[in-house]
Amino acid sequence: MAGISRDDVAKLAQLARIEMTPDELDHLANELGVILNAVARVQEVAGEDVPPTSHPLQIGRAHV
Repeated sequence: MAGISRDDVAKLAQLARIEMTPDELDHLANELGVILNAVARVQEVAGEDVPPTSHPLQIGRAHV
């Protein structure tokens, strides 16, 4: 499972010059961990035969 530590979040916040409380760091580390786990699950099912797309439906020119 993917994860991100509180120290990782603190470093990112420092680089972005965002002040965060210890509680905010803990909360964000947990939330980012959930997001990374969701992305990892999607990568498991997205095989090589599935082309990357920017939209789930074919986008064409509008007919007037």
